[in-house]
Amino acid sequence: LMRYIFLLLIFISCSRKKDFILEGDWKLQNIFKEGEKVICKTPSGDDCKVIITSYRSDNLVFYYSHLLTYSLEEDSLFFFNEQTGKLQNAFKFKIIDDNNYSLTFIRRLKIDSINTIDITYKSLWSKVE
Repeated sequence: LMRYIFLLLIFISCSRKKDFILEGDWKLQNIFKEGEKVICKTPSGDDCKVIITSYRSDNLVFYYSHLLTYSLEEDSLFFFNEQTGKLQNAFKFKIIDDNNYSLTFIRRLKIDSINTIDITYKSLWSKVE
């Protein structure tokens, strides 16, 4: 009986999912607009430059060349203006595996003085080794 309890404890401790750590540099792999892959090209037809988001242990993040603070709360990731503390971006955050995650957000565009349209974007990010 003790042997089975010991094996059960080992199994439980080994199967426990390790915590996801959001630190270091992450490269944008793909971005999708309403489910369709967005192909980024410069006006001259070249591929767009590599986008790197860099998370630091003190809750600072460099996102599209802007210094912000971040807060990760369950399935949500929030970026705040580093100086004012105002919310800049809110994302649905999904862990794919230890080296990949996705961000989903809705961009609201004003069509005219009354109407708006919501466009869903999803971006896929990979850890830079």
